[in-house]
Amino acid sequence: MDAVATWLRVLFFIVFYLICPGLCGVGDCDFEDDLCGWTNSFNDNFDWGRRRFPTRTPLTGPTSDHTSGSGQFVYMEGNNARNGSSAKLVSPLLYPSSSSLKLNILYFWYSMWDLLGGNMGTLNVWMMHDERLGNEPIWSRNGPQTKRSEWREVELVLHSASPFQIVFEGIIGNGDRSDIGIDDIAFITSDIPKTCDFEGGHLGPFCGFYQDDQDDFDWSLQSGETPTLDTGPLSDFTFQNKSGKEMWVQKLEDDAYTKAREIIVFFNQSSLIMIKIYDDSMYFVSRTLHFY
Repeated sequence: MDAVATWLRVLFFIVFYLICPGLCGVGDCDFEDDLCGWTNSFNDNFDWGRRRFPTRTPLTGPTSDHTSGSGQFVYMEGNNARNGSSAKLVSPLLYPSSSSLKLNILYFWYSMWDLLGGNMGTLNVWMMHDERLGNEPIWSRNGPQTKRSEWREVELVLHSASPFQIVFEGIIGNGDRSDIGIDDIAFITSDIPKTCDFEGGHLGPFCGFYQDDQDDFDWSLQSGETPTLDTGPLSDFTFQNKSGKEMWVQKLEDDAYTKAREIIVFFNQSSLIMIKIYDDSMYFVSRTLHFY
């Protein structure tokens, strides 16, 4: 009997600690029924809560959830909170893929609306190992980011060789209009795409790539001809017509006579795309794809 119990415990460990982190939706949550294993931290000033209706503070906060428009979301209430005080929401323990050919991706939707624009605070996303936060957030936004009824999606590629937790930290801004909402959190493990035609897929139109916040400008996704006269493609390569999509980048007008610059503009966990732009040229003079 003891042997059977031991084997059952081993089987339980294999299923729930080795297999489920990649397959069973650990940490995924639409907040309709509960917090799905997410917890409020003790190392902060107040807590995140669940809500179905608009938040109590006027002129800020989500008006409804993202999932259905009538469900629940989690939010940070700015009313009567001190400037700079924070609330932290902590995920269950998450297990990254052990394969270097896999992407570990966090998806979530957030709302940061402040009608008058002067009160909204900060939303940080941290990665935590062994109860210790990293040196800096893996993602951060400050000030108003969304419209009144808008939710905005974020996709983050997570880099970790050991089990970790995700922490959402909301920080109150300069006043009551600092309500922040989060909804529809999901973690997925996916193969690194070998090709990308930017037409869409389970990793989205960017195939797991994302814009770098530390560069000078962003790539754009569009169909058909680029807007600048006498330069750029007339259509995409995949379908070679106006229905297909391509990524393109245009030189900034106020940067017309600068020296050559190397700009990191677009990357994912396994690759990095770099370009150089010379003077007032409107085209790439060098493009390098690095794998590491």
